[in-house]
Amino acid sequence: MTTLKNFGFKTISKLSDVTTLANICYFNFRTNEVNQFVHKNLIKKPQKTVKIEKVNYWEDLELTCKEHYKEKGKKLYVNYAYKLSSINQKLFTVIDPVAGTSFTLPIKKLNHFSLPYANTCHSVQGLSIDKPMTIFDVNTPYVDRYFVWTALTRATDFNNITIFEHPQTEVNKLHQSRARQYFNDKVASYMKQDKTAGRKWDDPNLLMLIGSMKKHTK
Repeated sequence: MTTLKNFGFKTISKLSDVTTLANICYFNFRTNEVNQFVHKNLIKKPQKTVKIEKVNYWEDLELTCKEHYKEKGKKLYVNYAYKLSSINQKLFTVIDPVAGTSFTLPIKKLNHFSLPYANTCHSVQGLSIDKPMTIFDVNTPYVDRYFVWTALTRATDFNNITIFEHPQTEVNKLHQSRARQYFNDKVASYMKQDKTAGRKWDDPNLLMLIGSMKKHTK
């Protein structure tokens, strides 16, 4: 963050200050959070919408496919943009704007798609973004310089970039989560090695520790 600020990148620290319709995140949960905020607060909605699980959808809304799907020789492609042509409480139809093919799917398959305003850095590799965008998760413990570089170089103009600086309380929680994940993985690895070697482990204190770690990791 210090380097980015020294080079004059704009920073914000509140979600309410986000004004961009293109956003890059590290975490999937963050993309969902940003998508929901942008869709609710920055997008002008038509009069006729259909609400599915607290989200408003309408004809011509762009959706991004997040899971492969195949049906009768037709395929949905991950990270590809589709247009919503119709939707109700039971069915929805999306159209491939290039090929012109359409899919009519049960409404439960809507979870194969996400709103289009935020994506993970992995999803936008190779793309160029020529409009204002915000980059999230830069100051979190899971992120390295390669993420930052890849995210920055999606922009055609550095003046279009805003960096979101997350509060220290959230950063601390992510540090704790990462540490728990590390030790859980270590314990699971040793348990697997013991099982393969035919060794038994039944120390009550160890079992209590493992149970506690699993509980706090959920």
